[in-house]
Amino acid sequence: MPQALAAKLIAATEWIGEDFDGIRMDDIAEVTGVPRATLYYYFSGKEDILAYLLHGRLADHREVIDAILRDTRSSTRSRLHAVLEGHVGVIASNPAAAQLLLLNLAKLGKFPDVRAAGDEALLDPVRIVLADGIRRREIRPVDVTLTAAAMCGAANNVAMLETSPLSPAEVTKRADGLLALFWPALRRQPRPSTRRG
Repeated sequence: MPQALAAKLIAATEWIGEDFDGIRMDDIAEVTGVPRATLYYYFSGKEDILAYLLHGRLADHREVIDAILRDTRSSTRSRLHAVLEGHVGVIASNPAAAQLLLLNLAKLGKFPDVRAAGDEALLDPVRIVLADGIRRREIRPVDVTLTAAAMCGAANNVAMLETSPLSPAEVTKRADGLLALFWPALRRQPRPSTRRG
C-alpha cells in the first residue's frame, strides 16, 4: 500500500473518533481525500481498514520492543520499565488511533490473525521479560500470562487517558508510575537472617 494512503488513513482516526459504527466507506473517502474505488481496491470494507490500522500500531510497537528484548544484560526491573515505556509511548504517540482501535477490538474478532498479532506484540514481550526474571531469580515466581495481561492492561488504560501525544519525559513518568505499582509485588524479598547473635 502506498505510504501516502496509509498516512491519510492514520490521520483520519482523529476525525472518526469512537463512532466507528456510524462511519461509512464514503465518509472515510471524503475525510481522507482517497477515492472510494481506491479504498475498495485495498480493503473489503471499513472493518478491514480497522484491522489494517491495528496491525500498523502493533508493528510500531513490536519494532520498539524488539530492541528491549535483545538487551539481556539489563536487570529485569530495567527491562520491564523499558517495555512499559515502549507500550505507553506507542499508544500515546497517537491517542486518537489507539482509542479508536481499543474501543473497537470486538469488531476485529472475525480477523483470526488479530488476536495472535496482539499477543505477539503486546503480551509476549512482557511474558518473556517476566519469565527471564524468574529464571534469573530477580523476581519471585508469578503467573507470567496473568501478570503480563495485568501490566499491559494497566499501560493501555494509562495511555488511553491522554487526549494529545505525550512528550518522551511524560511517557517515562507514566512508565515510572506503572512500575511502582507492579514492582513491589514482583521483586524477591530478601530472606530473613536465621543467625542468632
